[in-house]
Amino acid sequence: MHQGIDRLLKKDPEFQSLCEDHDACVKALRYWIRSKEPEAETRADEYRSLVQALQKEIQLALTAAKPLRSK
Repeated sequence: MHQGIDRLLKKDPEFQSLCEDHDACVKALRYWIRSKEPEAETRADEYRSLVQALQKEIQLALTAAKPLRSK
């Protein structure tokens, strides 16, 4: 699987963007989890949802690319 991820990161700008968005959302989620701001819980919930959605998109991209790896 790791090789598939590396290959997609190098050849697929959309996949690369998904991964960058995922990383940014994870960082934001960590921030809001630690935050004492009044809106922290709401923001953390929003970022949890975004992270989950991006993880699903990344998994779909990996599944779709799987046949390409065997060539």
